Amino acid sequence: ARLSTMRADLAVARPILSARHASVLLASHSLEDDVGAVALLAGTAIGGGFLALPATTAPAGCVPSALLLLGASGALLAEAYIVADLVIEVSRQEGRPVSLSTCARRTLGGTAGAAVEALFILLMCSTLVSQFAKGGSLLSTWLGLPYQ
Repeated sequence: ARLSTMRADLAVARPILSARHASVLLASHSLEDDVGAVALLAGTAIGGGFLALPATTAPAGCVPSALLLLGASGALLAEAYIVADLVIEVSRQEGRPVSLSTCARRTLGGTAGAAVEALFILLMCSTLVSQFAKGGSLLSTWLGLPYQ
């Protein structure tokens, strides 16, 4: 039942994904892959800063804020399609799932792969620091402790 649901989902996505990409997704798909993909997306793409954008852009007005957020969402969606296409293509060539670092090393060379790794670590550390800072702020409010 799950495989037929995936095939139906891929049939809807077929204008976006080519037949070879869909076959790679079907061949290497598991529940662990789904959980990992959701965790990665939730941890990096939908963070506290992203969720704060509507409140931050509200002083500009409804229409300018909506246009800005729609434009930013469109750019992020286009970037996600490019990255997904690259990862699927390199995964097909390698015959196994690959990381973004592997894609960078394979397409741009070793230095670019090292730069992608460094930037990803920086992104994760920055996300962790911001989440701890917000958590500390909330915790101090709940416990009635001073927070600076």
